[in-house]
Amino acid sequence: MQLNHDVIRKASARAKARRHLGTLQAQFFAWLSSYKNIYYPNQTLENRKTLVRTYCLHAMRHIWQSRQTLLENNAALEQAQAAAKESKGMVPDALVESCRDQGFTRPRVLILVPMKNAALPIFQNLVKLVRATQVENKNRVEEDFQGPSPEEDEVDWSTKPADHTAFFKGNTGDAFRVGIRIGKKTMHYYSPFYNSDILVCSPLGLRTIIGVEGDRKRESDFLSSIEMVIVDDMQTMMMQNMDHLQIILQSLNKQPREDHGCDISRLAPRFTEGVWPSLCQTVFIGAFSTPMMQHLFKQHAQSVAGTIRVQPTYDGVMNLATTAGSQAFRRIATTSLAESEEARFAFFTGKVMAHLSNSVDITDHVVLFIPSYLDFLRVRAWCKEQSVNFQSLHEYSKPGAIVRARRAFLRGECHFLLVTERYYFYHRLAVRNVHKIVFYALPETPQFYPEWLDAARPPPGVKPQIDPATGEPSLQAFKSAMGHNATILFTRYDRLRLERIVGTERAHQMLTAASDSVIFST
Repeated sequence: MQLNHDVIRKASARAKARRHLGTLQAQFFAWLSSYKNIYYPNQTLENRKTLVRTYCLHAMRHIWQSRQTLLENNAALEQAQAAAKESKGMVPDALVESCRDQGFTRPRVLILVPMKNAALPIFQNLVKLVRATQVENKNRVEEDFQGPSPEEDEVDWSTKPADHTAFFKGNTGDAFRVGIRIGKKTMHYYSPFYNSDILVCSPLGLRTIIGVEGDRKRESDFLSSIEMVIVDDMQTMMMQNMDHLQIILQSLNKQPREDHGCDISRLAPRFTEGVWPSLCQTVFIGAFSTPMMQHLFKQHAQSVAGTIRVQPTYDGVMNLATTAGSQAFRRIATTSLAESEEARFAFFTGKVMAHLSNSVDITDHVVLFIPSYLDFLRVRAWCKEQSVNFQSLHEYSKPGAIVRARRAFLRGECHFLLVTERYYFYHRLAVRNVHKIVFYALPETPQFYPEWLDAARPPPGVKPQIDPATGEPSLQAFKSAMGHNATILFTRYDRLRLERIVGTERAHQMLTAASDSVIFST
């Protein structure tokens, strides 16, 4: 049947008319409109709002189009039924067939974001697009999502980097789920899921009601007819429990266990033919790519429309470090991904720690940066067995333990400090009196690398000679007194992390070079 696209055209025209919508939004909107799967690991602080605004427009256009089709088909069926009743005939089969426009359940769009402060802009954009004259539960949304987290009053934001402030200022609650019902000029927040058009949830909030196989109370039928799933802020979800996201994606578009009032006569052919999962558009958005995210996308993005993958190139972040020093990159030989972690651990304990144990004196303070918590547990157990004098900071450290560990390291009561990436991601607390740093593996978040390099400074007793030509401390003298500021371990399977740190072109050279050691001086 002929669709009325007036509402869609007006919304698109308003969006295009705004001066601040640049080529990125035009390109991204064109990709979304193709209904292809999109993998976009190029989110920045500058384009973050534009991306949210664009996918909200796309989601609303999809809902408007579906709603318009539904209303037109309802009108056509009512007219045909009235005519058939008057003539004592039947509604034409062709009309009934053409009006099959519904799914098993009502929700069509699922948007997943990690925290409440990331969901708030979505709500604000949807309200603007709908131009609703009536918004139910608006005050409840503002109370739940606008207020700061209890911990925020204790944070001095002036000491935090811009990216940390952008992601953590505001309400950082990570357990929420909101159903949104869209009317002609109305919006209803917190509508029951089976009466909602759009679901905006965090992975944890949705997982608590989905559960897993074997749970007595679990509900996932409302995900049986999802036509578009958008996963935003992938890099933050990587620092949460990835099992939640994986289970949600596995629960999408499954045969429902109950009918939930479904009108079988209006069920769209793609559902009766069993092909509807292959028509769901999947969109992943993040600041960078990881093997885990690539795997999830490849596994669950099955739309027959095709896939668009953005593969950014990087200049690296090494030039962002302001402290003079040297960085020694050590490539670990390995023949398979399965044995890479064993090879890394053997190299770390047999060479790196053996060297440090012999060279660290009573004044040296060494940070061991370990991205993975599982690797951290293994290194910590080894340090205990070897009676290494250390403290640790990890994502499960309690506030009192954090204070004691930082104080002990500052005062020289321990020579080694083990730090996980998740701890640093959530706290971003500077550690003082760092003389050397060892990266057990490169951090996923590239900004962390120059920050830790800048934290590594010579001990108070080390006074490099002044270069008479420049009037600056001599780098050669600094290296002779300190050795390398940073030692970085990597394998050929760390390509994604490496190119974000040193740059795409340089990473390729380092991974294919004959030498397994590269030293940079800054």
